[in-house]
Amino acid sequence: MYQDIFSALCQLLGTAFPDAEIYIGELPQQFTRPSILIEDDGGKYDPEYNMQVGENTLHLTVVCFGRLTDGYRTENQLELMEMKGKVIGLF
Repeated sequence: MYQDIFSALCQLLGTAFPDAEIYIGELPQQFTRPSILIEDDGGKYDPEYNMQVGENTLHLTVVCFGRLTDGYRTENQLELMEMKGKVIGLF
């Protein structure tokens, strides 16, 4: 089930960001920009609570990395805001 969710999310992100590399779980040392990292942050797992309410949750983090600039901030801030807006729009 988790694999299906990650695959669907990668497909959505790939369509929204055709020029961005998409990484899952780990960012390589020499990663490409622009790119997106998807992480399962684990969340809080309480088996007793999950059995009582029948709930199972998945906690994901989506991190965007924009192109580098020569300015004060090393990433293009407008590009990051646009990427963030697109990611939020997917959900």
